[in-house]
Order: sequence, then structure tokens, then C-alpha cells
Amino acid sequence: MKTFIAVQAIALVAVAGAYADPVTFVDNLPGAFLDISSTGTAITAVGDDSEHLIDTTVGNAAFPATNQVCIGNNGVLMAGVTAVCSVGFTNAAIGAGSAVPAGITPTTALGYLLPFWDDLDPAPEPSNTTLYWQEIGDTLYVQWNNDGHFSWAVGDGTVTFQVQVFSSGPILAQFLYPDPAFGGSDAAFDNGLSATIGYVDGANAFADANAQWSFNTASIMSGTVLSLVPEPASFGLLAIGGLALLRRRR
Repeated sequence: MKTFIAVQAIALVAVAGAYADPVTFVDNLPGAFLDISSTGTAITAVGDDSEHLIDTTVGNAAFPATNQVCIGNNGVLMAGVTAVCSVGFTNAAIGAGSAVPAGITPTTALGYLLPFWDDLDPAPEPSNTTLYWQEIGDTLYVQWNNDGHFSWAVGDGTVTFQVQVFSSGPILAQFLYPDPAFGGSDAAFDNGLSATIGYVDGANAFADANAQWSFNTASIMSGTVLSLVPEPASFGLLAIGGLALLRRRR
């Protein structure tokens, strides 16, 4: 299944020194969810609070392709990991600067993407609950497919979301949410209501660029696309037919 977001055609124009400034998330740039559950590499042994290491050649200034990438089933990606990594089941807010929130280790990773940090747990059904990853051209895709919440019960649903990391900007990464609602008795966790969503710079020395989209807030809906970009002051946004203003959340 593919979900396409219809928007006015726009072009992002980078300016000199764009990546020297902090980054932010905006929710009105185009993006398309590409279902890789039938084409990507399925990660085995996915379980409650599990983490998995992959090798990728795709990265950028905010999320470098250095060493390995850690995929946490609890909805976090880490770049530049050398061995052990852990994503706790209790999410925390993202602070200013480059500090890594408590519950995520190591704190020395080179960039953290948090599309849906929550207490996720593969549900007993459907059977295609797992993590997938794939490189297509200069883009890294990581997909949490039909993932359940730890409090899963019969009648509850699952969530599906995806991260796309780009090797060139000015869009550095996108979070795409075709289905961010659990429903059933887990509806209290729908749409990010018990999740942390954002970016953490960590040990990357990228400009103390932590950026939080939301913390325990229902801030995403089906079809939401969040784009990680340099702050609006650091690049130009040229829209066909007029200026497109960026919306961002602090």
C-alpha cells in the first residue's frame, strides 16, 4: 500500500552554511509512504524492547552513515553505534542542546531519530508484525509494520510507521504515518499520545540540534508526514505560485 500526500509543488533551496544551524520539524512538505514489507529485509527475533543492528551506506550530517544503525522496536533509530544499544520502554521528553533522554543508550551515538518512542511490543496477531529495512538509491527506509502496544489485548489494533533517511538535503529525514492509531482498549495511546517524537543530536556535534515535535501529545494522524530540515532561517523555501510557510512545533 502506498499513501501519497497531495501538495502544491515546491522546491527547497539550500544556502551556504545551511547545516550549521539547528534543525526543526515541519509537517507540510511532500512525502510518500513506500510499503517495504514485501521488498525490504525483514528483521528476525523482533520482540518486546528488542534492538537490532544494521549496516547502511546512507546518511547525512544529522544522521551519519558511520559504524552501524540501531533499530529499536520501541520506535527509535540511532546512527553511529558500535555494539550494544538499548531503547527503554518508558519514553522521556527531548531537552535542548544535544543531551540524550534517559532510557536511551549509548549516549555516544551520532544522531537519534525518534518517530514513535513508546512501549511497543509485537502483537500476537497479525503474523506480519516485524521491522523491515531497505536501501533504495540514496534513501534508507526503516518500517515498523503492524506493531502493537505493550498493553495489547484482543480487539486492539496495531500501528505502522516509517522513517526515510536521505543522503542529501535539505530534507534530512522524514517520518511517515499511514496508521498511527492502535484503537480498541489501546486508544489511549493513539496518534502519539504516549510517545516522544523528534530528533536528538547526541555526540554528533551537529550544532546542539535537538528538536522535539511532541511529547505525550496526539500530534500525528493517518497521513502525517514530518520532515526534519534546517531551521527556516537557514534555507530558502521557494513555492510555485507563492511562498509556502513552514509550520513547526516546539
